[in-house]
Amino acid sequence: MDNHELQNSINEFERMIDSRRQGFVMILHDFRPVWDMAREIQGGFNSRVRFPTIEMRQAAWERFRTLRDQASQVFQEQQDQMLDRSLEHRNDILSKANSAEHRAIEDALFFFDRTTVEGMKVKAQQLKNAFAMLSTYKEEMLGEHKQQCHERLREVRESHDLWWSRYKETSAERQSDRQQARESKKDKIRANLESNREKLRTAEERLEKVRDSVRENRSKLEETTSDKWIGLYTEWIEEGKTKIESIESWINTLHEWIREGEEQLDAL
Repeated sequence: MDNHELQNSINEFERMIDSRRQGFVMILHDFRPVWDMAREIQGGFNSRVRFPTIEMRQAAWERFRTLRDQASQVFQEQQDQMLDRSLEHRNDILSKANSAEHRAIEDALFFFDRTTVEGMKVKAQQLKNAFAMLSTYKEEMLGEHKQQCHERLREVRESHDLWWSRYKETSAERQSDRQQARESKKDKIRANLESNREKLRTAEERLEKVRDSVRENRSKLEETTSDKWIGLYTEWIEEGKTKIESIESWINTLHEWIREGEEQLDAL
């Protein structure tokens, strides 16, 4: 690397930082390419790339150091904004979940004003709205906050399931209807399980194909000396890695759905 290439890398480093600046963060930008570029430039300075003058080298170094500090600042600002927004969404969702929860102890204490079917329908709609909010804002939330919401919503859903179960058990006149509903639910769960298992098989096959493609592109990248193909293979590898992450996430979701379906069948 000569001083012209190093200067060009610093210019590109600045463009990468500028492209990640935004007034209001909706999603976290991927800063890994920024840090990779910073290490590459640092390596250039460490290798003592020659400049026409000491002053030019010092100016380039100061510019790089300033940009690196700016990158760290932009990254931290976006992290902080994302955290604040994620907390706001989490708190809103948990608030709605708490409102939707059925508390058995309240029915025990206020037996003269117990939760009715209509009341539970209202709570069911509140719970549905909370799930919808999580689905809407999940890309703007941190993983730990999404997990907290998932767990709380699942607890609330379980409180609903428990209420309906007890309600049906104490309604002798609806014994036949309850049995039919149970069998219908089993059939629906079985159908969903089969559908999800088929989706899982398809996703796993797709995952292997993408992995094979990434491995093939990595092999070609190691063999080529063409700047053009180096760029293309690198881009295709990154795209493949992104696809792999997406497919793996989808596979994990399918596994969870299948597990939940199997548990629901066992519970019926």
